[in-house]
Amino acid sequence: MIEAVSSAGVWVMQVFLRSMVFTLFLGVFSSSSLAALQSPFGDAIQGNKYPPSEQVFVIDYNQVDAELRVRFSIRDGFYLYQHRFDFSPEEKVHRVHPLPEGELHSDEFFGDTVIYRDHVELVVDLNAARRNEILNVHLQGCADEGFCYPPTTQQIFLRRTAGTSDDTAALASSPAPEPLQASKSQTTSVFLWGLFILAGLALLAVLLRRRKK
Repeated sequence: MIEAVSSAGVWVMQVFLRSMVFTLFLGVFSSSSLAALQSPFGDAIQGNKYPPSEQVFVIDYNQVDAELRVRFSIRDGFYLYQHRFDFSPEEKVHRVHPLPEGELHSDEFFGDTVIYRDHVELVVDLNAARRNEILNVHLQGCADEGFCYPPTTQQIFLRRTAGTSDDTAALASSPAPEPLQASKSQTTSVFLWGLFILAGLALLAVLLRRRKK
């Protein structure tokens, strides 16, 4: 009788543990599936199907003094959003030139917007920067098939530049002050020293005459 009760207890415990494991597995699977379905960019479902964003949106840039040109080559079947471009840190950017005209587009992510295909070039006027300082370019793009990459960042290594800030421009354009005051003070100093030397020579001559007498 005791052995029967013990066997029944073990069986009940095994069934209970299996039910708990199955329930836990079902809950985790359901949560991850729901999160993937609700994700606005579908990373968990479609992310492995597409190459990394830096291979789809290939950056190239060229800096001449304080002007920086950033070009993105865009793979066929993909596009970049115009309104998702941004730069940081902001203190390195003096001005971003107006973005080029793009293509009107409507999708389920951002509705009616402007996009770029094939390529796009951005022009930026820089503030002062040291060599190899980093400027971050923020962007976001999607595939025509409905997959959208999350916002991504690519880096630019700057060359040394004095920048195009208003203070620098004003300093460069303002004429150098004329050193009239400095010239006057120098002339006055030379004249006083000359008088002092002449007075000393006159005093020396008087002393020598007295000794001779």
